[in-house]
Amino acid sequence: MRQGQRPSPRHAVSPPIPRRELPQYEAIEVIATQYGAAPRAVLAFITLSVVLDELADAEAIHFRRHGLSQSRFVLLILLSKAPGNRLTPLEIASGLGVRPATVTGLVAGLEREGLVERRPDTEDRRVVTVHLQPKGRQILENMLPDHMSRISKLVAGLSDADLESLTRTLTLVRDRLDVFRDP
Repeated sequence: MRQGQRPSPRHAVSPPIPRRELPQYEAIEVIATQYGAAPRAVLAFITLSVVLDELADAEAIHFRRHGLSQSRFVLLILLSKAPGNRLTPLEIASGLGVRPATVTGLVAGLEREGLVERRPDTEDRRVVTVHLQPKGRQILENMLPDHMSRISKLVAGLSDADLESLTRTLTLVRDRLDVFRDP
């Protein structure tokens, strides 16, 4: 979007969602104990859930400023780092952790905007490859300094040890998410 232009409804920046109050230990203690759960674990879970929701909302606003979503951004990053700046839809699906049908829609939208292009593979014409276009690379080059600056501001004040601990802890939580998926 050029300076002075109004954002299209698709790229309009929404106002931030009001912040929820984080619960206090005392409020959690009674109900957690009543059902046999550790109050600190329940408090940490609720805090994590609230922060992740707020992070997703804030991140969506940030990406919309640049005409992207998180998935579209990551797809462009994947292509920018791939040999020849090209990947198959299956490779993209694997990199995004989504189904190939989801990639079809993402690529179609990015292609309409001139950010990527689908082409038959040079070695096997039955295979389609997705190529990063100059306009897609330019969006990344314009966005990444701001994006990295915002990440740095978000974690400012955390030491390397804090960040390593946070990463390790969140990875452990991620590895156990099936407790909510399982019947």
